[in-house]
Amino acid sequence: MSKEYKNYYERYWSREEGAPPLHDPLTPVRAAIVAEWVGEGIALLDIGCGNGETIRQLRSKRRIDLAVGLDISEVALRNGLSSLNLSTGVLSCAESLPFQDATFDVVICFDVLKHLLDPESAVTEACRVLKDGCYFFCSVPYHGLLKNVIIALLNFESHFDVTGSHIRFFTKRSLSNILKKAGLNIIRLYRLGRISPLAMNLMVVAVKER
Repeated sequence: MSKEYKNYYERYWSREEGAPPLHDPLTPVRAAIVAEWVGEGIALLDIGCGNGETIRQLRSKRRIDLAVGLDISEVALRNGLSSLNLSTGVLSCAESLPFQDATFDVVICFDVLKHLLDPESAVTEACRVLKDGCYFFCSVPYHGLLKNVIIALLNFESHFDVTGSHIRFFTKRSLSNILKKAGLNIIRLYRLGRISPLAMNLMVVAVKER
């Protein structure tokens, strides 16, 4: 990873107001969905864990024997470890995971792909470290047709701010294609938000093919 890329996210996590997932209203929603699908005593990897808030939410619903958080930011990992949200914190990029094949029962990657230069490699790596027949959960901001029209009319400049951290934008089809190419079979799609056509998030549940 480049020094500039890493420094950007150190500044992102050093903001006084904090950063997701601590203040993301969808964090408990996503954690609850994961809990519906997984069992007890799992080994879990959270790619782009931030402060570990998603794992903290999930721990209240399921027993996690191993909770590994991976992030590009040292600040984020320190926050996650000091709050005991994480069993282990790993400083690394998502596109090259420092784990052996088939290490984890569950891999989650929430609102991370939108930040990555190479999201295809990140999903391929997530699939590699996941055990056969086990679950991969990911989410991205939702960009359906109606929502895109509204964004274009009302909020185009701020939504596609060239100085912002979001550099990738996904549709249902483009996200599905990346997962399928990596060897993941999508079994459920959720639109998270009050009104489905204007949903805030698209969340995918996928299973690694045996």
